Amino acid sequence: MRAIDIDEDLDGDTRDTGRDAWSLAETLRISRDPRIKYVIYEGQMFSSYASGGVPAWTWRPYTGENEHPSHIHVSILPTAKAAEDTSPWLSGPLAAPPPRTLQKGGTCMVKLPVLRHGDKGGNVKSLQALLVSKAGQYVGPKGPDGVFGRATDSAVRNVQKFFGLKVDGIVGEKTWPCLFL
Repeated sequence: MRAIDIDEDLDGDTRDTGRDAWSLAETLRISRDPRIKYVIYEGQMFSSYASGGVPAWTWRPYTGENEHPSHIHVSILPTAKAAEDTSPWLSGPLAAPPPRTLQKGGTCMVKLPVLRHGDKGGNVKSLQALLVSKAGQYVGPKGPDGVFGRATDSAVRNVQKFFGLKVDGIVGEKTWPCLFL
């Protein structure tokens, strides 16, 4: 195996919750570096190839034994080209982690619904489309289908964890704004 584990405490602050590691993992996903085979972090993964109906470079639940809860696991392709490539992994700084709270002064003109596992319909389909387009999350083999199932629940929990919210899988007044940043 050609891989490296990168500790989630990238900035030396042991009081944080891995937001810097999520920024690195997401930056690697966005970069689509040709050396990457797959990346695993906190029970989520993406790969450079489609798998199980999930498109390449899309976050999805990791079902293996080691969820890599405190480090990013980066595996490279098993090729000489990938192993010998010494070019930088990142072309610039990490993507800035999103703010934990919204700035005061904004006004929401529409009351958004509270959505949770088991819900169905157009509002769920809109939520799923945002999870895919804004957060790169996997919402199921058919993509946005209007059914709040296990994959959508997992995607919502990933977003909540990333933003430092209560991780409950319920999309309400605190989770919705994170999907519009």
